[in-house]
Amino acid sequence: MNIGRKLSVLLTLTVAITLGVTAATVIKPLTAQTRQQPNTIEEKLAPTERSRGLENLVLVPKLVAFGRKHNSPLALVTAAQILLETPLEQLEVEKTEEEPLPGDPPHQTQVTKRKESIQIYDPKVLLAEARTMAGEDRNILGAISQLEKRGATRGAIPPYQYYVGPVSAYSSLTFSIVFERNQVAYVYVIGDGDTDLDCFVYDLNGNLITSDTSFADVCELAWIPYRTVEFDIVIKNYGSVYNEFVLTTN
Repeated sequence: MNIGRKLSVLLTLTVAITLGVTAATVIKPLTAQTRQQPNTIEEKLAPTERSRGLENLVLVPKLVAFGRKHNSPLALVTAAQILLETPLEQLEVEKTEEEPLPGDPPHQTQVTKRKESIQIYDPKVLLAEARTMAGEDRNILGAISQLEKRGATRGAIPPYQYYVGPVSAYSSLTFSIVFERNQVAYVYVIGDGDTDLDCFVYDLNGNLITSDTSFADVCELAWIPYRTVEFDIVIKNYGSVYNEFVLTTN
């Protein structure tokens, strides 16, 4: 079996093991909101080629966390391969941070923590880490060399966007992002696991379009704008420490 085929088999197994059940994270199709919320369309959001590309990207934080925790070079190689095959750019948007709301604990009660910034969207960094972990494993080293030579995919597909950064304890961040009319808008947020994050989408009129308020720091949001317009994506941290999160969107 050649290195490429071995890598393909190993990558499939790694993704399955990392996620426990399936080899892909499916963004839940959300039913569009009611007519009182005028910037959505009343229909089920069916998976599209664009959404499937985002599904691959949201695997990356999980693979990197798994690889670093379990010293698995293959998980990091898998994450690097996804990044090299998917057009991606850093999100540059207006971002505002809000102070704790009345009734929330003040900033003085925050618990400090030290943690390295999560560098997960740099395939060169991931491949370098994987090479160190791989030791003398020729199959893994060969796969790493192939990916290093390949470089990032270039093409006409509009790049996906991402943001990596912290939201302070008992605070919220608001991102103002423009989404295209009649195109499914996807936003995926995954935190560092230390606190509960809730996510909300508002239109320019202050209407709540959709939200994810599960007791975790992972949010999956999807809707269809009626017109090309700016939406506010609000990330709220309910914990006593900051949460360094990754936001990915199409």
